[in-house]
Amino acid sequence: MPFDYVAAFPLSVDLIPERLRNLLTPVGLNPREAVEVACMYEAPDRDVNEENVYIQMAVVQDKGAAPLGVFDEAGQGVVAFSVPFDGKGNAAECRPSLSGHDYIVGSWGSGSFYTYNLAEKVWMTLGLTPRCIGNDHQKLIYDDLGLPEFGVAQGEISNEYYWRSIRNINWSMSNEYLRKYLWLRAARGVRAIYYKKMLPDHPEIRKLRVEGHTDNRGNAEHNLQLSKARAASVVQYLVKSGIDPARLESEGYGATQPLVPNLTPAARAKNRRVAFKILEKGPPPEKGSQP
Repeated sequence: MPFDYVAAFPLSVDLIPERLRNLLTPVGLNPREAVEVACMYEAPDRDVNEENVYIQMAVVQDKGAAPLGVFDEAGQGVVAFSVPFDGKGNAAECRPSLSGHDYIVGSWGSGSFYTYNLAEKVWMTLGLTPRCIGNDHQKLIYDDLGLPEFGVAQGEISNEYYWRSIRNINWSMSNEYLRKYLWLRAARGVRAIYYKKMLPDHPEIRKLRVEGHTDNRGNAEHNLQLSKARAASVVQYLVKSGIDPARLESEGYGATQPLVPNLTPAARAKNRRVAFKILEKGPPPEKGSQP
């Protein structure tokens, strides 16, 4: 069974924003579904409803279901964020990747300018033909002219960033063709996601405990300290985000409170978690009042 990322997320389902909840849900088998494979998004009303999403899909060789580490590129939303210094031979070892893995959408950024295209390996393996739409759209579209099948993959070509994005970038690909490519590569598609959103305050929650947990690998003392550190880092982040530290505390329990038996890599991944427990509640805010 697919891993339930929504259930394992350290927020109750009703508090997870819809955009993030959809991204945490595994892609289904519908061949006509347009799968989001790359994204650089800022909410149009970001001044009052801050929401940022960066996505890149990595092509990970299928060597089991072991959990992956955090991709270094997730926070920047691009495969490459710099170019080799000028000079003969300086690009000899240049191997663009997502933490060592191939990618679906090739993207490059400099902090002020970003550019995107379907990776050459992808469209040449599938026999696709690119075409460009100009004017205000500035999109690349890839078609399979042998059938024909139009719009197999598409997305915006470029974006400029000066304090804020002038255009949101979204790349999607036909689930049928994406699965065919991954099958040909004996690989799975793994989305690296950076998500940021300011959640509404809940003044009725007066005190919250952040609880850290680990799986059963390693000795008990190490696991206990690791779980405490994980919980403390979440509290530190929440305080930096504006939460009153008096409303927060943290605790770690090591491997003593597993959700499921630690029998498989997927089960151990589910037990490595951070959970929230409400310790003290107040009256809910009156309707129409501002938090």
